Amino acid sequence: MTVTAPDGTTRRRRSPSERAVDGLARRMAPRGLSRRSFLVRAAIVGSVLTVSPLRWALRPTSAYASICGEGASCGSGWTAFCCTINRGANTCPPGSYAAGWWKIDRSPFCRDAPRYIVDCNRTPGHTCRCHCASGTCDERRVCCNNFRYGQCNTDVPGITEVVCRVVLCTTPWRWDPSCGTSVRTDNRTVTHNAPCLPGTDATAIDLRYQDLGLVGSELGAPSAPESVGPRGGAWRRFEAGVITWLEPAGTHVLTGEVARRFTALDGPSGALGYPTTEHRDVAGGVGEIVRFERGVIIVRDEVAAAVFARAAALYDELGGPTGSLGYPTEDTRPVGDGRGSVSRFDDGAIYTFGSSAQELAGVPLWRYEQLGGPRDSGLGYPLGDGSAADVPFERGVLVAVGTQARVLRGAIARRFLDQGGSEGPWGPPLGDQDEVGDTQRAEFGPVALFAGAGLPARALADPVLSHYLEAGGPAGLLGAPTSDSFHTRTGQHRASFEGGAIEVDPATGQGRLLEPRSTRSADQVDR
Repeated sequence: MTVTAPDGTTRRRRSPSERAVDGLARRMAPRGLSRRSFLVRAAIVGSVLTVSPLRWALRPTSAYASICGEGASCGSGWTAFCCTINRGANTCPPGSYAAGWWKIDRSPFCRDAPRYIVDCNRTPGHTCRCHCASGTCDERRVCCNNFRYGQCNTDVPGITEVVCRVVLCTTPWRWDPSCGTSVRTDNRTVTHNAPCLPGTDATAIDLRYQDLGLVGSELGAPSAPESVGPRGGAWRRFEAGVITWLEPAGTHVLTGEVARRFTALDGPSGALGYPTTEHRDVAGGVGEIVRFERGVIIVRDEVAAAVFARAAALYDELGGPTGSLGYPTEDTRPVGDGRGSVSRFDDGAIYTFGSSAQELAGVPLWRYEQLGGPRDSGLGYPLGDGSAADVPFERGVLVAVGTQARVLRGAIARRFLDQGGSEGPWGPPLGDQDEVGDTQRAEFGPVALFAGAGLPARALADPVLSHYLEAGGPAGLLGAPTSDSFHTRTGQHRASFEGGAIEVDPATGQGRLLEPRSTRSADQVDR
């Protein structure tokens, strides 16, 4: 806040915490301390009060020790941490190599799990001058200590100076396959740390980032703070990737196009949820695949596409990228009136609607989309339980016949499917369903189906069908059929209609039209 002096001038009044930091810094500063050194120490005290105020206040130790632990000075004899001298990277700097490691039991910096310290020794043939690190409180030695535990890169002979130390909360042989599993334990360095490393309050994401190398990793520097995700999880964005965490799956690392696609889809709060794997090569193909709780992201030629939920499950059943559909060409997206979605691939598409997912490819896909898809085709969405030949929709069916896809709708489509579809006794339709007045009609090999307005579909076969058509069919006086063609008890061929009935003598082939009786309905005639 600002205050006004009696002379009219204003000045800023420091907060109690600012005055505390200033006072603590002055008390810990020796006489003759330069202003620059004083400001550095004030920053350290401020960090301590932020990170571990109770630990600093209740334990008789310096602010340096609270951040960097014991033995932080050059004269203590220990080697500096790599991130202190390697621009924040928790990796062996150029001119050095992983030469060996030791373990620290129950480290507070690894959430009470073991911590591993890897010595990065000078590579033979390179030069390195012994000096003190100039990090903020990590002023330990660089290139001074000749020592080697020797479990890593055993093909490199000799012992050279330790340049710096890498910190891990995972086993060294997982971090670098050149490291062996022979354990050396030394708990004397349990408090050692540096400002560039996570503290005792580190999250699982912090520790995964540390083990990847911090800013020296493929992820680069953080671009946002760690964010809370759904169901108690978390995620953090970096310059070139993302780390997520969810119990009990743990952390997962996404990079490149996968990370960008995941972030654009709202991260773990989006349609995909949390990742369940990390990057894997596409088996038998090219590119990478990452699986999520509710889908996959696949990268090919530096282009990433996401397939969601039910579409992803069917896509897997069909063989994924190396199966019948090939690679996805765009993200799953809403389609039609928004009740369903479509996922497009090299060689087809998957439409989802409700709990169903249906593959469409070749001529059926072309015909459906040529008709206008779920919005304008009149068929609605695929229902997802069709065969290769017959694809049922909300309001119809597409029937693949050679190089054509024929359309049946409404009551005729339902009757066709009830009879077994293309594999049933009628076989596939001979063409698209058409309309005669208010009656729908579809022709098959042995029969024709007719469905009047509000009536079920009826099947007529010869000789009744021929006489019906001669009488004008649905446009004639008989109107739409109200029964299938059938045999009477006397052996006559017969069918009833809205305007009467047709009866054909099997011996002569002669047919006659019967007027409707006022005392019985068409259904009674049918029975």
